[in-house]
Amino acid sequence: MEFVSRNNKRTIIKRAKLILSVLVFMAFGLLSNAQSQNDYIELAREVLKMEKKAAIAEVMMLSEAESAGFWTLYNEYQNALHTMHSRQIEVIKDYANNYASMTDEKAEGMFKNYNAYQSDLAKLKKKY
Repeated sequence: MEFVSRNNKRTIIKRAKLILSVLVFMAFGLLSNAQSQNDYIELAREVLKMEKKAAIAEVMMLSEAESAGFWTLYNEYQNALHTMHSRQIEVIKDYANNYASMTDEKAEGMFKNYNAYQSDLAKLKKKY
């Protein structure tokens, strides 16, 4: 496995900054209602997923033999992580939707959901 050069690191950083800028710009246009917020979140997640994978591929420079095993495991982990992060997004949305009328019972339930998410995330990271 080879490591990336300084120029490649700069390219990756520039690409990440560009993607982040585009996502911020898109956020202002898409955050007009709940459905478009969900669309924006999924669009942002997909763009970041693709850019992350491209950056990892560029940095790691795996051989064909290394690549087959690595990408299978990487994709499996990323799919599980996507499911986990979807739970976190739902906790955040629930909090935002109930902030003004938050009861102690609702807050306690949300806290339990968040702690369950954190526990499951730790288990997932330990597994991989």
